Formats: sequence, structure tokens, C-alpha cells
Amino acid sequence: MTLFFRYVLFCIVATLVNLVTQRVFLESVFIDYYFVALLFGTLTGLITKYILDKNYIFKDFDHSFKNNSKKFTMYSLNGVLTTIIFWGMESLFYFVYSTSFAREIGAIIGLSLGYFLKYRLDKKYVFQV
Repeated sequence: MTLFFRYVLFCIVATLVNLVTQRVFLESVFIDYYFVALLFGTLTGLITKYILDKNYIFKDFDHSFKNNSKKFTMYSLNGVLTTIIFWGMESLFYFVYSTSFAREIGAIIGLSLGYFLKYRLDKKYVFQV
């Protein structure tokens, strides 16, 4: 399996984790708040994507606390810009069209753009391949 195919597959997996988490929060009896769902979806997607990228894209097998804490911090900081792109696109679709389907389409578009940029940032600043 090529690096490109693996990366796309992991983007899809992380996107699904993100969207399923959001849907659980949005359809929960206890929490029906869009921004809470957005935050928790982003966190679960971030953690999933970090683990997959670190091990299978950038082949960083140093699992020490020091290595992971430093790299996860940098990985997360690189994600700030890409998260703004993702949240902006998802929110735009959600508030303009007011449907879950539109929100998820916006999320997919935003995450796709963000992941393209994030790979380049992570390669240069986090994993330095």
C-alpha cells in the first residue's frame, strides 16, 4: 500500500471517528450543543490521526513519554490552522443549510483541505522526514 493511499485511508478513518463522536453528542439526550460536539469530535479525530500518522505514515516508533509529549504538542499546534479551516467550513455549511447532512459535507470538505496542509506541516515540523 502506497504512502498516499495509507494517508488518505487514515484521513477517512479519523474523519469518521470525528463525525461519529459529533453525532453521538448531537443526538444525546443530555448534550445537544453544537460546539461541545465539535470540540469532542475534533479531539477524538486528532488522537486517532496522531497515532496512525506517527506509526504508519512517519514510522516514528519511539513510544517514550518524552518523544510523544513533544511531538503530540507540535502535532496539535500544527492542527490549529487546519482546525480553523475545518471548523469554518463545517460551521458555514451547518449555519447556512441547517441540516446534519450539510454539516457533515462541510466537515468532509474542511477536513480534506486541512489534512492536505497538515501533512506538509507535520512532515516539516513534527516528524522531520
